[in-house]
Amino acid sequence: MKSNILLCVIYIYQLIGVFSLRSLSEEDFIDRVLFRIQQNLYRRLPKGWSVFLGTSLEADNGTLIRLGRDNFATGVGVHYKLKRNGECYTKLEIPQNTLQCPLMLDQFRVMLPRFPGDGGVQYMLRVAVELKIVLWNPTGSPFLSYKRLMTTRTTYTMTDSNNVIVTETPARYSLSPKSTRNLRGVMGSRLQAFFTDGDFYLSLTTALRGVPKPSDFHR
Repeated sequence: MKSNILLCVIYIYQLIGVFSLRSLSEEDFIDRVLFRIQQNLYRRLPKGWSVFLGTSLEADNGTLIRLGRDNFATGVGVHYKLKRNGECYTKLEIPQNTLQCPLMLDQFRVMLPRFPGDGGVQYMLRVAVELKIVLWNPTGSPFLSYKRLMTTRTTYTMTDSNNVIVTETPARYSLSPKSTRNLRGVMGSRLQAFFTDGDFYLSLTTALRGVPKPSDFHR
């Protein structure tokens, strides 16, 4: 009986060895990169993503509402809400190929500051972002490198802490697409920085250095 168990253990280790040495497909590659990004984000943001909202936010009527000292929100779930949003594909961007992979942050939460006039309600902003990362191999190294990131769609939904959708948001938390100085506009600029120069960018570039390029990707 013990010998059979030992043989099974040896067989499992042999399988693990075979799979670890096997060349990566594009799908295996992006799955491993995603897992590493999630790990890196969790390490970098153990208490969540701190989002500075500024000193004031613009209401729908154009009035600037001061926020006072409590002007930071907290993004929760930015690591485990990250997932694939389709299959990767190779696209020629002369003179070299790129690997383009659609991803999404699926409804992560942003806990907004509470104010005395809210009656104890905790407002939450649910954010869904569809994006695409573009990778390439300009030097012929064993690893792909970051080339650019594009957001293709972003949606915002206001809820309370019980996940009930709020149709009439407080004036300071305007989600109108017509302003760059309201909550929606500020979140848009913070997300752009997060993706292209902040913790997401750093987590992605670090992850890429640890996963060999797909075997079927050619410069």
